[in-house]
Amino acid sequence: MIRNPIHATAGRGRPDLARVSSGIAASLRHFSIAQARCSDEQTQRPSAKQRVAAAASELLSMNDPRQPQQPRPLANMGGAQPPKAPPIISVASLRGGLRGGIQGRSDDRPGRRGRPSRQEEDEDRNRYKAYQAMEGEDPQLSAYYERIDCGVAESYQPSVNLLDDLAGYLPAVATSCTPLAHKGVVMGEARVLGGGHAFEATHWVHPTIAKDMYKDGYGAFFPTMEAKEQAKEVLKMDFKAPDETTRKAILEKALLGKYEGPTFAEKNNPVGVLRSYVRRDGTWNARAEKNIEEKVRSLLPARLLPPEEAAAAAARNSAQAKARTKSA
Repeated sequence: MIRNPIHATAGRGRPDLARVSSGIAASLRHFSIAQARCSDEQTQRPSAKQRVAAAASELLSMNDPRQPQQPRPLANMGGAQPPKAPPIISVASLRGGLRGGIQGRSDDRPGRRGRPSRQEEDEDRNRYKAYQAMEGEDPQLSAYYERIDCGVAESYQPSVNLLDDLAGYLPAVATSCTPLAHKGVVMGEARVLGGGHAFEATHWVHPTIAKDMYKDGYGAFFPTMEAKEQAKEVLKMDFKAPDETTRKAILEKALLGKYEGPTFAEKNNPVGVLRSYVRRDGTWNARAEKNIEEKVRSLLPARLLPPEEAAAAAARNSAQAKARTKSA
């Protein structure tokens, strides 16, 4: 056996074995061989949900009128429950105390607060039973309740003037050449002249408003004859129908499409220029046009008015002057 090569090879391998053994020893020093034990659950910090529940229970216990109680401990997460304290009964917590018995003190149960006594409940129950017995004995009362709850079957009888009653709900522009369509257009124009209210058979104009509009010369619109008779009875006055000229103008405008458009006016005629501008804009109605013309006429001197209007203004001013002289 050749020994020299074997010793040479073993000698060269010793440093490598030394390095490997030292590395293993160093890595083992990072581990502990002590016995592993679970930490005590009593020392764990409660979670956020547990803290919120504990705070809520503490706030609710402050509103409790009974004796203060110890706050409940947080629920253990799988650990052993702590021993419960023995219950302590105080004389002050007993109903009635030591004197007067159980009935010597008012009921402090939350469920009984605001509720009537047993005697009142019995009286209400007896009264309800008597009412039910009376209701069953009275056939008229039973029929009345049944009619209100279930209704009564009635046959439909349309009015003879059904189409005439619906004329107020038709569009403002005639969609056909039938008499009903023409009547709807005429009623729409009458509503505009009478204040512009939407048509509603049950909506009656207040008598005072109807009186003011009638005296101002604009007319008052009544949806039904009953509304007109009611206003006449309240105001003790008669509402006359419009004259022939007004009715003709309404019919020509509504049915024939005739209207007074803007006309040329000289610069020295302020009222004519104003009327031309007003009629050029379709948003002005007859009432607004009349109001603005009267306002402008009252501000203009007589020399700028038409001859006939100047004469009327002069007569009106002289009458007002005479009235002021007499009053003075």
